[in-house]
Amino acid sequence: AIADKDGSGRISAAELEAVLRESEGSRVHAFAEAAVSAGDVSQDGELSFDEFVDVFNRMTDWLHAREAGDRIARLEAELADSRREFARVNGEVQALRLSKHVKPNKSRARVPKVGDKVISHHWGGHYYNATVVAFLADDKCFEVKWDDGDTTGTVQPYEKVCLDVVPEAGDVAVGTEVIFPHGKYYFEGQQGLVKYHPGVVVAIEPATTGRQGTMHYVVESTGGENG
Repeated sequence: AIADKDGSGRISAAELEAVLRESEGSRVHAFAEAAVSAGDVSQDGELSFDEFVDVFNRMTDWLHAREAGDRIARLEAELADSRREFARVNGEVQALRLSKHVKPNKSRARVPKVGDKVISHHWGGHYYNATVVAFLADDKCFEVKWDDGDTTGTVQPYEKVCLDVVPEAGDVAVGTEVIFPHGKYYFEGQQGLVKYHPGVVVAIEPATTGRQGTMHYVVESTGGENG
């Protein structure tokens, strides 16, 4: 027998270890000792040929099962990655298809003017609902009146004030900078007021619930430490 190195007709732990090292290249002495102990029905410290065959078959079955399990796990991980990539690409494709049917709306992209409802920066990464009351051309700023009645921080840079309108599907793609709802707050007895953060769209995916064709936008906040 291949495992019976000394020709004694019996297989010791050392002989089994040698076979395992030759066939697998990574089995250790402790494994061979454990295998002999598990298969040594006669309890004489060595395996008879029949005992060896039984142990070897069990080890082979275990190795095959482990390799199959590892392969299944790898395939499942690859499948999950593929599904995520498909969802991302499909979302972008759907957004592009929708954009072909959306006519440019100049009123949605125009500069805010006095009287317009806007979402304006206030402090840190926080934006709130307001109304434009003046445009300070020399300072390139807007003066706003906060909807919640706050009287602080009413002068804000031109680039941090935007019209309070919901964009169409064709207006938004991966990489688009947006202002998005980010929870609610209360102010001087007023509850349920909406606050906003700046962010960047990082993925567009088909929504799993709601009306067919609805898209789900994944946004990463860029509000910073105070966001």
